[in-house]
Amino acid sequence: MANVRIIFYGRGISQNNYSAEIECELECNEIALSIKEGDRQLFVSLDKSTAIRLAKKLRTEINKIQEGGQNV
Repeated sequence: MANVRIIFYGRGISQNNYSAEIECELECNEIALSIKEGDRQLFVSLDKSTAIRLAKKLRTEINKIQEGGQNV
């Protein structure tokens, strides 16, 4: 399997610039997420079923944004 690392940039606590990043890669059959902002860093490792649930939840929330809905 290819080694792939994807990095997403976004606003962290500071709304003024893109100061945070989420790094996503496959490690030992789990999805490893690294969330960084400034000198703070958090690691989360998700098994396949949990990663699928997270992806579904993200799609649901994206659809709410596209529909102009609020977080209920």
